[in-house]
Amino acid sequence: MRSGVRRPPVGDGITAGAIVYCRHYGMPARVMRFDGPFVHLVRPSGLEWRSARIAVRPATAWERKQYRALARLQAQRERGLTAGK
Repeated sequence: MRSGVRRPPVGDGITAGAIVYCRHYGMPARVMRFDGPFVHLVRPSGLEWRSARIAVRPATAWERKQYRALARLQAQRERGLTAGK
């Protein structure tokens, strides 16, 4: 385990790589890592932020579906941008 990276409290079901919903930003994101009382999150667009652990909860089925749709859209945009070069 790297320095400064901690596991989440046992029993909450959130691990690195999980899709969660951030109540502060009002959107789903993927957990990158844990840092004490904070969670580092990332969106398919590459937007990264840190949120308080208590502001993050496991994503619902609808929120996971929304995240996957955003990931597909971002992949299409990236292909479109690179295809023209």
